[in-house]
Amino acid sequence: MRDYPGFNVEQMQDMLLTVFYKPLNERFLIGNEYGNSHNDSYIQNYWANWDLSNMAATIAIGIFCDRQDIYDIGVEYFKNGAGNGSIYNAIPFLHPDGLAQWQESGRDQAHTQLGVGLMATIAEMAWNQGDDLYGWADNRFLRAAEYVAKYNNGEAVPFTTYEWGSGRNGAINSQSGISPASRNEMRPIWAMIYNHYVNRKGLSAPNIAARMALEGTEGGPNLKYPSTFDQLGFGTLLYTRPAGSGDKASIPDGNVSNGIYRFNVRLDGKVMEADNTIEGANVIKSTYAGKENQQWSVTHLGGGQYSIKNVQSGRSLEVTNGSLDHGAKFQLAASTDQDQQKFAFISTGDGYYRITPVISNKPADVTGLSTAEGVPIQQWRYTSNYNQQWKLESIE
Repeated sequence: MRDYPGFNVEQMQDMLLTVFYKPLNERFLIGNEYGNSHNDSYIQNYWANWDLSNMAATIAIGIFCDRQDIYDIGVEYFKNGAGNGSIYNAIPFLHPDGLAQWQESGRDQAHTQLGVGLMATIAEMAWNQGDDLYGWADNRFLRAAEYVAKYNNGEAVPFTTYEWGSGRNGAINSQSGISPASRNEMRPIWAMIYNHYVNRKGLSAPNIAARMALEGTEGGPNLKYPSTFDQLGFGTLLYTRPAGSGDKASIPDGNVSNGIYRFNVRLDGKVMEADNTIEGANVIKSTYAGKENQQWSVTHLGGGQYSIKNVQSGRSLEVTNGSLDHGAKFQLAASTDQDQQKFAFISTGDGYYRITPVISNKPADVTGLSTAEGVPIQQWRYTSNYNQQWKLESIE
């Protein structure tokens, strides 16, 4: 369209920026002069697809308008955004066998597949700009797509109780099981995902392959399922490629540099400490005294995931038994390659981070908001409280 003589690129760019991006997309995601983010609701109030629709628009408008700053807002939100569309919030739990639970799986499968298709669109646009969001967080999106495809193919999948805050004040809701509503709805989203992970990257995606076999050639939206008109489709035509083909993109850098740190909690300035050097040693909060058991070696593993090792013992920080439950304690253990020893540092602003286990998306939490010495560190659903926000102070 840019070269079509009857198309005014400047007018189109102006409309996208002034009618859509500023008053709608930017305002919803991060807030601006038009209003606060998420319509002044609690940050978890809106389902993942609300965020993802605005993220997709942000990235697309940034690209079309040659606005790197707008594009970067969309990419940063994908990695670290506060709402349910960012990758850890949209995909909160890792399960065995290469699966990961989608945020709306307990709601219905129509909205679940809508969100998966939107995240794929975001990743595909970013790939074409040289940024590999498909691979961010160790291919977390692939695991979620496999989970959703498997369930909609008629197979059983694990489900962990999902909690979120709604309304303006964050009233707690929960879902204890996956929803069969709209199960097996045929939605034209899978060819893009399959052709990236399998034919571009050479990875395995057996459940997505089975989903494509059930759907056949991917045309436009399916008249049998009116909700599928949310997505344009024609993925077989647009994205089919031979194995090993396609350009390359780079996974963005992590947001924390490798180094030795102490972790100061925003609640009272005390630090995270290992109370022993043995296997299974407790991790607690204490006043900083310059000791090595209060210092942590942080190493980027790629895709925004990190290992955290105690300087005194060399043992790794982990979630006990790889639990997904509220209240599971942090402890030290011999280093492995297991997900329970991998963490993300997700910015909460003002130099503070959520120290988030990738397995559960439940950040390091000072038990009971206590300011006492020796309080255990556990994982808990993110509440925005200061007992879950940590500043990384470099040890020179």
